[in-house]
Amino acid sequence: MYNNASYRQYSVSGVNPPFSFSPVGSTMRRQPAITAWMEATVNQIEPDPGNDGIWFMGYKVTNPSPGVYHYSTLSTTRTSIGRSNLSGCL
Repeated sequence: MYNNASYRQYSVSGVNPPFSFSPVGSTMRRQPAITAWMEATVNQIEPDPGNDGIWFMGYKVTNPSPGVYHYSTLSTTRTSIGRSNLSGCL
């Protein structure tokens, strides 16, 4: 159901442009990139398994200082015809 979704991790170096990008590891095929967000909780919902798209919702809550909370969210969808949509606030 993931169709052609794939991702690859990159290392970024440099302080000011131009930045350098170097691949790290191999391409993870047939998996959406949200599954690589190890520190987050990622939920997968399939309204009609095998017939409709898949929705992924990832979130992470941190407490950088007393009384302050930081919320990171990311949402992505995959349709049964291979289209994707990504939105979030990191």
